[in-house]
Amino acid sequence: LLMKFHQVYKDAMGKSAITPDEENAFLETKSIIARKFQTLADSITIDRLTIDRTFDVINQILTLQSISTLSEETLKKIENDWHESYISLNRLLGRLEAKKDAESETTRSPMSITQTFGKWVFTIGVIAVFVLLILFLLYILGILK
Repeated sequence: LLMKFHQVYKDAMGKSAITPDEENAFLETKSIIARKFQTLADSITIDRLTIDRTFDVINQILTLQSISTLSEETLKKIENDWHESYISLNRLLGRLEAKKDAESETTRSPMSITQTFGKWVFTIGVIAVFVLLILFLLYILGILK
């Protein structure tokens, strides 16, 4: 969503007129980002700088129409804030994925060992039955005495 937001913003910078549909799509994307980010921020610990930069990016661009009225300095700040926010959010997602992997590995390991042992025992059992069946057939045929 943040990438989409940035792309729409960048595309709008080069346009002289913004359609109502483009404006509505932009505002909807902006609203979804704000809600999802707030939910994320409320559920886990996020450093204040990431929160500030992410909301700065969203709040500095009120509408696509307003982009043409922004100063060059403000546009550079928006770009810098977006970049910093993007990096911070990706770092955060990496930590969350690592934590999720570690938790799933912890919960999966005992089960995995049991399942592996069970499969090993089953395979040995099938092989043993097969060998005994061959030996029995060889005995019946008189090949093995």
